Amino acid sequence: ALVAGCGFGLEAFANVGRLADLGVEGGVLTGELDAAKLESLKVEPVPRCLDLHLDQEEMQISGVCFAKSKEGLCLTLESSFDWYHRISNDVKLAIRRSGWWAVFSNSFMFLNINKGPWNKCAWYHVISEQACDLVMCMGPNEQLLLKMWPRIIVDKKLEGETSDCVVGVEGRRRFCGTLQTTKGFMVRGSKASTKDWWSWNEAWEEWDEEVNTRG
Repeated sequence: ALVAGCGFGLEAFANVGRLADLGVEGGVLTGELDAAKLESLKVEPVPRCLDLHLDQEEMQISGVCFAKSKEGLCLTLESSFDWYHRISNDVKLAIRRSGWWAVFSNSFMFLNINKGPWNKCAWYHVISEQACDLVMCMGPNEQLLLKMWPRIIVDKKLEGETSDCVVGVEGRRRFCGTLQTTKGFMVRGSKASTKDWWSWNEAWEEWDEEVNTRG
């Protein structure tokens, strides 16, 4: 392990064992070193130090442990790991342990439906054209719309509304008239991927009020 003397610069970095031998370990930890002991510390050769800041992946952790276990390197090795990566790993681990990993994985297809199987714009244009056809033939009492309407009300945060022009027949008629211009048929959106940290959260926030268009 490394200990640094408070405010004394690189010359105050040393292995804990050597600090104990010199009788200055306590002073280094508190920053209270008398002049004589500080001079004895300064004449010590500055150790070769390697500080590694890494992603918290198996290969990096194993490599650091291997390097620390090697004798004869004549090197003081310290490592730290990216806290942001640690948070991402913890969230994924929590999802797995909760039993929701299958649902989480399948939701990527749901979020990326505008991308299509080849991530091309042609698929998106087909979806947009189908939306136009759907609007032309769909009325306010269409069975499909009636089935989806409770979900649409939730997405639009209209659960407390009772007005017909908002959640009734007139509301559904107005919804049909604006369906073509909703985000689901105007924007491809961000791509969610397990490789990109928090991309699921970003993609979901984009579609929060229009989740019904993903179906």
